Amino acid sequence: MISRQKRAPAPIATVARDSECPRKTAQATPTSYVGSYDFGGLSAIRRIECSELAGTTGYLFAFVVRRRITREGGDECLFDFYPVFVRRGGGVDEAAARVAVERQATEAGSNLTPPNELEFFEIARTHVEKSANLWDWEDDVEFVGLSFVEFF
Repeated sequence: MISRQKRAPAPIATVARDSECPRKTAQATPTSYVGSYDFGGLSAIRRIECSELAGTTGYLFAFVVRRRITREGGDECLFDFYPVFVRRGGGVDEAAARVAVERQATEAGSNLTPPNELEFFEIARTHVEKSANLWDWEDDVEFVGLSFVEFF
């Protein structure tokens, strides 16, 4: 059972279990909401074992994208889970996104210091805008999670 008591969250740049939340940042960055107490999502450094992707690092962004379907009786909204993995070099990697979502992270520590997530967020946002049929980013996309992933 998950406790809903407020507790001191772990800082974003440390290894955290998936159930821990990072500290709310002072700047208006993607992590400023992710770290808030009302968020309830994931944000951590995650180490995932996968020999095919060993040595790959980057950010996994999790979005929920609303799709509107027009029918005779009115519009219907469907919601799709939309993970985007942005490699440290700046490219979007769909295979890494799939593995990062499907596999559980190990609890082993990491010496990595993640780079600033803002440029990675802009790459992920551009990817979602181009590949999903959006009407409006603010209305159709919910940013639900962020983690820095290291595959080994």
